[in-house]
Amino acid sequence: MIEGLYAIGNTAANVFGTTYPGAGATIAQGLVYGYIAARDAAGA
Repeated sequence: MIEGLYAIGNTAANVFGTTYPGAGATIAQGLVYGYIAARDAAGA
């Protein structure tokens, strides 16, 4: 683990496990993880 380094979306952990239902299925996951990483980086 590297402190301060974030991985989002399928890079971090796919909520669908080992399956991939189709293009765009994990966009919301990436947005949520990005939001959390940005808040942490901003010190919120």
